[in-house]
Amino acid sequence: MKNYNKLSLIILCAGEGKRIQKFFPKIPKSLIKIKCLGKSILEFTLLQFLNLNFNKIYLIYGYKANTFIKYIKDLESKNKIDKFRLNNSIILVNAKKNYQKGSFHSFLEIFNEPNFTLDDNFFLLIPGDTLFEDELINAILGCIKEEIKKRVNMSIIFYREFDKNLIEIYKSKKCFSISVVNILKEKNHEFLKSIEQIDIKSIKLEKSIFQVIPIYLFPSKFLEEIRDSIDINLDDYSNLTEFINNVYLKEKQVLTHKINKSLNFFEVDTIEDLQFLEAHYKAK
Repeated sequence: MKNYNKLSLIILCAGEGKRIQKFFPKIPKSLIKIKCLGKSILEFTLLQFLNLNFNKIYLIYGYKANTFIKYIKDLESKNKIDKFRLNNSIILVNAKKNYQKGSFHSFLEIFNEPNFTLDDNFFLLIPGDTLFEDELINAILGCIKEEIKKRVNMSIIFYREFDKNLIEIYKSKKCFSISVVNILKEKNHEFLKSIEQIDIKSIKLEKSIFQVIPIYLFPSKFLEEIRDSIDINLDDYSNLTEFINNVYLKEKQVLTHKINKSLNFFEVDTIEDLQFLEAHYKAK
């Protein structure tokens, strides 16, 4: 079993999921069950990462907080998560009403959690409404392992090339935009220039389009600098992308890593996303 005991995971599960909310009005989006897998998005993700022996897993919740807490306790009672791990590895972080300000403000609540520490070398940040295939997780962790071997202590953004096939898939799901990275190449490294949202209809494949894979690696120094920032009004930013573009990239470099475009992840923002995900796994 691989061991990532100096790496902790942060899962953002606090948002309302307004575009799919009318279909699942009683639960947070991360608790939506994928019928063909017999698991919710969150359960699927937790089992993936618990098997990798991360030091800590921080679950940041907010919307329908009581429902979320009950769900986690039910996982324990059904022996999906053992009591030791729930008490020692999994830490619940209540974003309270700050989730209404955006995902970045939910993330900031981690600094108010008494059990949160910066002892780990790195933190992996992922959304709780996205299902990642094992092969993608393994590829990203392989990249991280290589960078750590080189003693690199930088943030890393992962991306894949967005091709014609992916365009058709996203159009079929009625997805109108994607997050992409603009890259600056220097010698043997690729650095992040910016992250932006682009309209899928505007994509022309004459030039390469690099889609963000929503798995972010941050060294503990990154979180420390956010926690200790006094000259920055964090209320100006609703999501992490805005903060990275407007603050972090002005002073720091962020590495980018290309991942094979055949490796999949599935964001569940709409009912069409969920239907596509169900169909994909039924066909496997």
